[in-house]
Amino acid sequence: PIEREVREILDRVKDLPEELRTTLVLFHVDGMKYADIARAMECPVGTVRSRLFEARERLKQLVSKADRP
Repeated sequence: PIEREVREILDRVKDLPEELRTTLVLFHVDGMKYADIARAMECPVGTVRSRLFEARERLKQLVSKADRP
């Protein structure tokens, strides 16, 4: 069920490095824009984009590993 998948993803978010996790949460949960996240985290917008990409890629890997027997 979808609830199980959401729970699994949220559990895997905890496994991300802090900067990636924070960036991901600010964007997807808090709905902040790239520029606002950049200001809050004191980094360039390009870094925010890179961190989001990296966080998503790592989540995909973590979730797929968890799905393997």
